[in-house]
Amino acid sequence: MSVTSEDLERGFAWLEAHLGDDPGLTAEHATSLRQFFAHRGGGAVDTLATRRHLEWFLLERFSATRGGTPIETLVHDGVEADEDAPQEALAALLGSLASVFEVTGTVPDEGVWVRDLAGGGEYALEEPEASHALVVGDLLVGRVFQVAPGLHRISGSAGLFRDERLLSAVRSDLEAARSSRRGTLRLSQADLERMFWPDAEEPAVPAQTLEESLARARVVLRAGGLDDAACQAVFDELRGNSGQAFELLPGGGDALGEVLERLAMESDVDLAAARVVLLAVWTGFARAAGVAAPADPLQPTRRSAPLDAQAAMAAFDRGRAEGRDLEQLFRELERDLGLEDDEEGDEEALAPDFPGVVEAMVEEYLWELGCSQGAEAAEAQAGLRAFGAFGASIGVFENLTRRDLLLFGSIWLPEYGELADEGAALALVDALEGFCAWCSENHDVDLKREFDAELSELRTALPRLVAARPWFAASAGPESGSLWFVRDVDGARATLVDAAGDEHRVSCEPRLLAQLRADDWLRADVDGDGRLTVYCAYPPQSARLRPTAEA
Repeated sequence: MSVTSEDLERGFAWLEAHLGDDPGLTAEHATSLRQFFAHRGGGAVDTLATRRHLEWFLLERFSATRGGTPIETLVHDGVEADEDAPQEALAALLGSLASVFEVTGTVPDEGVWVRDLAGGGEYALEEPEASHALVVGDLLVGRVFQVAPGLHRISGSAGLFRDERLLSAVRSDLEAARSSRRGTLRLSQADLERMFWPDAEEPAVPAQTLEESLARARVVLRAGGLDDAACQAVFDELRGNSGQAFELLPGGGDALGEVLERLAMESDVDLAAARVVLLAVWTGFARAAGVAAPADPLQPTRRSAPLDAQAAMAAFDRGRAEGRDLEQLFRELERDLGLEDDEEGDEEALAPDFPGVVEAMVEEYLWELGCSQGAEAAEAQAGLRAFGAFGASIGVFENLTRRDLLLFGSIWLPEYGELADEGAALALVDALEGFCAWCSENHDVDLKREFDAELSELRTALPRLVAARPWFAASAGPESGSLWFVRDVDGARATLVDAAGDEHRVSCEPRLLAQLRADDWLRADVDGDGRLTVYCAYPPQSARLRPTAEA
């Protein structure tokens, strides 16, 4: 006799009870909510989503405090001592798998056959009731449990999707991803949550205006060495092609793709960052021209349905009847499945690209800091949330690099950081140092080693330049002024180098000049009398992101 749905529920109840008895796992469970639902931007979750999180936490997520998945450690510690432990149900939970399954056949009153589109296996599901509602071609997204040799059950919190084009897109992408890898293609339950259950009501990142998109794009392009004229040429090309039909993956064989290809060959621009900011610019131009824009990668739409088959079918049909944009859904899915490799030996896992992960990690760090050192310590480092805002476009936390940290500290903060004073700047550098150390110690992302030198230098330079801001001129954004390199500061005058490499002796407000040092960078104007007007100042470390001016 196979394990029933009621048996599986008893297994989960047993695990939850033992989880509550372990303070370390309890703390991890609370923290992991932010990680699992980072893409929802703080939006509410329903009971099915809560169960999916519990499944992932217990059955899949590695526990740093216990050295294994929670189910492995809880079963090892508690089964032998508990005569009432539901051992068969726990064994079924241990043998579970999360993936995307295509229904390939139905047997009325018994169940259905499904194919794992990621791993390629075939599974028989014992689902008498669902066998009457499911049809060939349906997609089931979630976890299956082995309840008998060769027989499985689907989780009651899984999702059901019925659309031929969606099936075709998922099948095609997963086949391509699987064929390009040596090992088995695996999708975690956290991957699936971000792909199929993004939150529409409360997006993680607010929509940008065209002006904001242009300003952010200028920062990225200038960091890669482009001057004002080159930046404007990029924008003009995208504006001129704003009526172009958008492909499934904007940035491929289209105007944006051509721009990115040229930037790759002719500049030092960070292409990953450029794709995000330039797609926002192109989208803004398209909207201004009244053209249907591509799906904003920072604004996903809700596309979920519970497994309760009849209710799921009705919900899906309602969505289509309401005119929900299926093309946008497909574009989002293509984006979500543009996965990065995460190799470990011969087995390879995939991490989905989802905005909000940096913000989630920042919140987890501040939460743990508050638990270990108190609320005041966490509040003192709350300025670190600016790093979460900066990293909104970074979709894979393991891809966070020294370059991202340097861009944040030396260019983004001077432009957008809204640091109140020198003390706030110093506190943020201290918080960033603590966060990097925490990531290195707890998440195998060695940001401390990557960024130690820059942090030490920023600790001196950033507060100094923040102190100079009272003497900056009002600025309309990064488009105001040109980029200048400070060669020398001598008494009441400074020597600057322009983009062509020519030196200029300039004068300015003495209190401002007192804060400048050789090797600083300025966004400024110089008039015909050699008078300097400064809009923004960047520490010397920013030179590592742009070509150094030569005399």
